[in-house]
Amino acid sequence: MEWGLDEMFDQVASQMRGLFDNVSDEARSGGLAALVRPVDPFNRSAILAPLVSIAGIISVLLLTGLVIGTMAVTLAGILGICLVLVEVFGYEFDLAMAPTS
Repeated sequence: MEWGLDEMFDQVASQMRGLFDNVSDEARSGGLAALVRPVDPFNRSAILAPLVSIAGIISVLLLTGLVIGTMAVTLAGILGICLVLVEVFGYEFDLAMAPTS
């Protein structure tokens, strides 16, 4: 089974198009609103429920940014350790290529 770059790109593009179409359909029918609607006891007040939803969305976005930043710092630390191991201690890291048929 031999795949070219064009076939893989077409497969990924079709998968992403399908995901986008499904999310668009849900957004049009109002199905995504259930994802950000607060649950009991936070939905009792008609005035506070939208504020709780907005606060929840903002906190999820902030925590996502924190996670991405933490991941970047961790990756930089791992790369620093690899640099020290290779340049100072003389270790070698070899990655084998996947076998081709």
